[in-house]
Amino acid sequence: MPGDCWTMRACCARAAAYGRASGFIEPAGADPVLAEADAPVVSERLPRPAREPRLAFHEGGHAVLGVALGADVQGARVGGSDSALVFFRTDAPVPARVAMLLAGEIAERWHSRVVWRPGDDEMRWFHQRVREVDLGGCDSCRAMFHIVIEDQGRDEAHVFARWREIEAQTIAVVQRPDVWRSIKRVADALLEHGEINDERIRALVDCEPFTII
Repeated sequence: MPGDCWTMRACCARAAAYGRASGFIEPAGADPVLAEADAPVVSERLPRPAREPRLAFHEGGHAVLGVALGADVQGARVGGSDSALVFFRTDAPVPARVAMLLAGEIAERWHSRVVWRPGDDEMRWFHQRVREVDLGGCDSCRAMFHIVIEDQGRDEAHVFARWREIEAQTIAVVQRPDVWRSIKRVADALLEHGEINDERIRALVDCEPFTII
């Protein structure tokens, strides 16, 4: 069938084994970029994914926080291989990295005026993946990795407290009117064009400076 050229992979092999539903849709036949290389295929011969508003806001959240926090944002796309290409300097502070990663889901949910914060059981899953060096490429695994390496002497309770501290700041920033307007502009451009480059993203971001500590 024309257009059936996309594959959905689980985020990582461990996520698939535990029945976790999240994953990435990427072109069939290509090496996975977003999913881990050993991640099992969940569905095949899928049509090209639609440009969904919630995912446009998700990638817009990543992109805007990345620009505002000094990262090199090289582009973003939705409608298959949904992603924002955000790269921080090696000496960039951990709170900025974590805030950018958390901003995707925060913005996605705030698009529907929902605030959701993971409980201990959910965070424990990602903490365990990092501790066992068995993490995938999802935003939460990556955010947890940065929190753990920020201070490897933290016990679980202090790791979770640090997550919540950065998360609370990120929620407040995403909901700020100037930041939210920037996220919406990026999301609207993604919905219209499917993919936008770094120059276009920076032109759409117009918010007052802020820091995450």
